[in-house]
Amino acid sequence: MIQPIVTRTTDRSAHLEEAGCAPVENRGSQMHARNYPNFRSPSALQIQAFSVYRALFETAPHAYLVLTPDLVIVEGNAAYLRSTDRQRDHLVGRQMFEAFPDNPADPGATGVQNLSASFARILGGRRQDVMPIQRYDVVGLDGKFQPRCWKPVNWPILDDAGSVIALVHHVVKMPMRETGPRLSSAAYSEELRQTTQELLTKTFELVDEAELLAMQRETLARGVTRHPPRR
Repeated sequence: MIQPIVTRTTDRSAHLEEAGCAPVENRGSQMHARNYPNFRSPSALQIQAFSVYRALFETAPHAYLVLTPDLVIVEGNAAYLRSTDRQRDHLVGRQMFEAFPDNPADPGATGVQNLSASFARILGGRRQDVMPIQRYDVVGLDGKFQPRCWKPVNWPILDDAGSVIALVHHVVKMPMRETGPRLSSAAYSEELRQTTQELLTKTFELVDEAELLAMQRETLARGVTRHPPRR
């Protein structure tokens, strides 16, 4: 039996409407295309926005981990996975401190304790919590704990009623001590805190010195303007 030949129409209006786009007008042989995304239906825009936000999260250069209010890992972006030497399948669905326990070889480890306290603060206060530099060893690709140091910032995601629906855990990997004896987590965190404070103090001194030099240059410039050199 010979199958009938189906003629395909060149008018794409029906297909655009099915996709949630407004039809376009055909004037002669020229199609006057409008900016389709600006004319999409609310449902299509919502899908597009979700795709954009997903791409922003996944490709962000900064490390982010999303958790439920009871600290179950929902998602981690590529930067977080790289920083912690983990794979997504090994994290999603696990409890935070099951996936990231303290180093059992470090009796002075404070990572779980301090991060738990930060999560408790943002759950109670519903606001961002910036932690001091924290020593928190993680399991490396070889299955052994690797010394790591982080600068964590945590904050809640709220719904329209103000209830916490998710937590965001952001970390910046900090340089580790390269020489000298190995310190416990508490001692190393304190050393880093003191070093950071010293750097901040030095930075403020440099800023003050720069401002003083700028004032001196301005005063000198005014003096030259008022009393130009004689020729």
